[in-house]
Amino acid sequence: MFKQGDRVVYPHHGAGIIEAVQEKCVLSEKREYYILKLPVAQLTINVPVDNCLQLGLRGVINRPTALKVLRTLSDKARVMPDDSNERYRLNNEKIATGNAFSLAEVIKDLSEFSVLSSREKRMLLKAKNLLVSELMHSLEKTETEVTKKVDKLLN
Repeated sequence: MFKQGDRVVYPHHGAGIIEAVQEKCVLSEKREYYILKLPVAQLTINVPVDNCLQLGLRGVINRPTALKVLRTLSDKARVMPDDSNERYRLNNEKIATGNAFSLAEVIKDLSEFSVLSSREKRMLLKAKNLLVSELMHSLEKTETEVTKKVDKLLN
């Protein structure tokens, strides 16, 4: 499905590049693995090739889609529940999808609140890091450039 050099998104850790496809023996079982280098999260992850779709591994969005995602950040925020537990649950479900538009919605919606719980602040930071990591690859910009663009659109 993917090959060395492809840019991919691993939903829980962000976007990166497949450095290699290697056969490894784990628990006496030989399997092929994608070796992912995730620069923003500073991680290297081994993802089983035959299990990558179930884990949500996908290619990064293209430039036109990335520009649409950025426009989502300047859209009007939707009405969110006042209860922080309910907001957290709804936003957590969106983040788990790994969808760039869903991440942008979470960032936009949480940024509208003047007071966030500590776990919502962590959620906002996580969603922002995940989105920035993908937009870096889509727009071929640095982490700093994309972060500045996201922050500008939110203000």
